[in-house]
Amino acid sequence: MLIATGTAHSSDAAFDARLSIDAARPGAPANALLLGSNVQWVDRGDELLMRDGRGFNRPVLEGVQQLRPTLLRYPGGSHSDLYRWRDGIGDRSERRENEHFFSRRMQRIEMGTQEFLELCEQLGAEPLFTVNVVTGSADEAADWVRWVNVNRPRSRLTGRPLPRARYWEIGNEPYLRDDRQKRLWLSPAEYAGRANRFIESMRGADPSILIGIPLRSDRIGGVPATPMPGFDETVLRALTQPFDWVAVHDAYLPFLFDGKASAEDLYRAAMAASRVVKQDLDETAALLARLKPGQPVRFGITEYSALFTLGGRFDALIDSPLGGLYVADLLVTLAGIREVALANFWSLSGNWHFGAVSQRGEPRAAHAVLAALRDVFVGRQLPVEVRSDGRFDVVRVGFVPEQRGVSSITAFATVDQDTVRVAIVNKDRHRNARLTIDFGAVSLSEAGVVALTSVNPFDTDGSHERWSRSSLRLGAKKGGELSFELPGASMAVLQVRLKESGAPKAAR
Repeated sequence: MLIATGTAHSSDAAFDARLSIDAARPGAPANALLLGSNVQWVDRGDELLMRDGRGFNRPVLEGVQQLRPTLLRYPGGSHSDLYRWRDGIGDRSERRENEHFFSRRMQRIEMGTQEFLELCEQLGAEPLFTVNVVTGSADEAADWVRWVNVNRPRSRLTGRPLPRARYWEIGNEPYLRDDRQKRLWLSPAEYAGRANRFIESMRGADPSILIGIPLRSDRIGGVPATPMPGFDETVLRALTQPFDWVAVHDAYLPFLFDGKASAEDLYRAAMAASRVVKQDLDETAALLARLKPGQPVRFGITEYSALFTLGGRFDALIDSPLGGLYVADLLVTLAGIREVALANFWSLSGNWHFGAVSQRGEPRAAHAVLAALRDVFVGRQLPVEVRSDGRFDVVRVGFVPEQRGVSSITAFATVDQDTVRVAIVNKDRHRNARLTIDFGAVSLSEAGVVALTSVNPFDTDGSHERWSRSSLRLGAKKGGELSFELPGASMAVLQVRLKESGAPKAAR
């Protein structure tokens, strides 16, 4: 649990860390679109809808409402390669079936575009659509844009026009090959040719939309990451139509190929994986600068999650406190990268070990993390300097290469009117972080911190609460400093009220 510094409960094994936050110098707006998620059309949107067709599944809806996701992507990863949107509109009884990508079985579309947009309305989220570039056509995609953004269907729940969609993505993962669906493979040149036609047609339907194209580096963390080497270069050279952002799926990490790693090595790799994502974004930005000079660099990580094995002994760790800490560290890292426009957790409701809530509405390990971070991504960003005695080394595990001196502390801060919020992750599994937070010249009124701590980061038993929650009220030292101990394998949100004279005017 959280510990007041200097008390009898203070740990001798703790390491020291200092956060310097310039609360008087707010910067760019916090990007709440990093707190997006994914919704699939199959299985009634992974049980978001009732089986009898009578609206939303209340327990699941209530679980996702607690997250307040800001951006929802549809119709769901690989399923977009077979999705025909017209088959999922109109009266439920008259809708057609589409093929389930993985099982190959036919299934009636019940979570169609209307239902998806009504879900966005209920949650206050923006929609993001992935168009079918594999088995669909450019005209079909343009008609979808027109139906959503020009015709503006009305909500059956409120009677109001449903949300417009600013963000559209040309395909899901054309750089991969799934042996179960060989008929859906596209070469890079074929994808680029189709993307040109799709972009032109879709902009003709609505010139204001922001169009993204999926790219994939040949290597991630030094490991081959696509069966189509040179995909990015081929596509960018052949793409003549303008695009607005790049979709990348480089944050399914650490992902072991052979499933072999000690518990400690696996933990450390997950806690160092955000560095791999940052490196891949930097390399992709450099490629764009070389091949598309003048092209604004904006990234959308339209799918991400902790991922350890596929069909291996670490599968269930996706839904563990370690998986939740990975999400916390990744989002805190992405918040500091100005080129990242959006991010979508995989996924909103449960499929396999994925999902923020189960298909019965039960919160999973990442749920508490995403809910806690929602309040931090408001207002304006504040500069944060982290100095930490806590560091760790990493051996190669999956996509995560050997690294030395990884900081055990990551942090992100925002200010909204007179309130500063700081998200802090202690990635050290064994030691408390003895934290000092310096807010500079501003005067503090009151402060408190809430933490999520895991006794066992590898706990995959979803029948109980896997996080220990604790809170602590804090008093300021001289000079506007706060201090407390954050346990190992924890994330915390610190909330500080500024005195009127110290509140930054630019944040008002």
